[in-house]
Order: sequence, then C-alpha cells, then structure tokens
Amino acid sequence: MRCSKPTSTPPDPGAFDTAAQATAGLFAAQAAIALYGARHAEGLGQALKTRDVIGQAKGILMERFGVDPDEAFQMLVHSSQDTNLKLTAVAEWVTTSPLRTGGRGVGAKRGISG
Repeated sequence: MRCSKPTSTPPDPGAFDTAAQATAGLFAAQAAIALYGARHAEGLGQALKTRDVIGQAKGILMERFGVDPDEAFQMLVHSSQDTNLKLTAVAEWVTTSPLRTGGRGVGAKRGISG
C-alpha cells in the first residue's frame, strides 16, 4: 500500500466576498466580547467569595479576641506572613477550624493564645 503525500491547493483569495468577511468579523467580535464577559464575571464571583470569607474570619476574630475590624484584619495578615499562606487560605482556616487554646495561633503575636 502506497501512501502519497496529500496535495494542498493554495487558498482562493476571492473565496469570501466583502459581506462574508464582514459577517465573520462580527461573529469574531461577539465571541471575543462573550469570552471577556465570562472571564470578568468569574473573576468578580471569586472576588466576592474571597471578600466574604475574609469578612467572616474577621468577625470570628473580633468576637473571640475582642478586637476591632482593623486589628482582626492585621491578625490575618500577620498569620498569612508567618505561615507563608495566602490571606484567603488563612481566612478559610479560621472559618472552618475551631480556634484552640494554648499554643501558637492567629493571636500569638498579640499575646493571645489561639
């Protein structure tokens, strides 16, 4: 059995008229806008989720340690830096794990066991 190399013909430069090219351009523009919108919406959804988790963690720290919102946020930031974890990961940990007494925790730098 012989396999021959497929022959390719050069594209016909006049295959699409001006109207077809304009229509293809409009479809391409619509597709680009739809993709941009989908990516933008996904980013906004993630930002809202992140903001919500950080807010919940701040609330927990404020209740547990009697601090104001700025101090609670700074506790999250310090814990993030000390553990080399992203702030959102620390906030998720705070919201899903009970704070332990004794030992090093979120409030360790403030002299608060957590």
